[in-house]
Amino acid sequence: MDAVFGSSNKPFLFTMIALFFLLFALPCFIFVKERGNPNPREVFSLAMLRESTAETLRTIQSGRQYPGLVRFLVGRVFYTDPINTVISIMMLYTINVAEHTGLSHDQGEATGKLIMMTAISFAVVGGFAWGWTVDRLGPKRTLNYVLYLWVGVFLLAASVGILGLPLFTLYIVACSAGIALGGVWAADRPYMLRLTPPTRIGEFYGLYGMVGRFSAVTGPLIWAIVTRLTINSLGLAPNVGQGIGVLVLLALILVSYVILKPVTDEPRDWARLAAPQPANAVAAQ
Repeated sequence: MDAVFGSSNKPFLFTMIALFFLLFALPCFIFVKERGNPNPREVFSLAMLRESTAETLRTIQSGRQYPGLVRFLVGRVFYTDPINTVISIMMLYTINVAEHTGLSHDQGEATGKLIMMTAISFAVVGGFAWGWTVDRLGPKRTLNYVLYLWVGVFLLAASVGILGLPLFTLYIVACSAGIALGGVWAADRPYMLRLTPPTRIGEFYGLYGMVGRFSAVTGPLIWAIVTRLTINSLGLAPNVGQGIGVLVLLALILVSYVILKPVTDEPRDWARLAAPQPANAVAAQ
């Protein structure tokens, strides 16, 4: 069984993942009926590319008239960057820490799988708990608490590599990271909804998604540069160099907290904000 589903047969695993993805997507293909578009456009053309780019720029510019919206999107870059990165590198980090403690690569990989499974399980539980918290305290305060938890997660994760803490400490990191990840899912979408005018939700949520895609690239790039410098240039052990990389990611969390601090989730008067502003008011801004 291990020869089939273990690390020695990755091509088979990728094939099975694709087949299961198709299997679970079939109900959507069969039962969900899409309404036709009365004015279909070309899938891709240079004119459409120019129009889409201009529309995105107009959306970003118009976001300034809605208090806190652009600031939230900028702050979101800084907290999704490290969070997405630490999830993607957790397996590699675990393997290096495990090998430093004397385990083999295969044993480290097996430990990494257990740690990832632990994080995912706690993320599901955390999502329910944080959802209740959002309903009680609001998305602003909830996201603040989530970021506090992430600070603790990053500090503990970095300490495992830099200070050589026992390997089981990573299970505590995984549990905490899973709970905190569920908090991000539960808080930042309602937070965005509080800041977005009801008539333009789809438009601004496009920017929200674009921010997430951007952070998926920049975070791993920052971590890779830091770990390369610390390991190759300074000659530090992989677990120590990667621990320093985690601390650099922690700094991004702190930057996001500072950026988001002035942004409130209080109800907005959308009718007033959507009204055209007098020329002197625009000039004063």
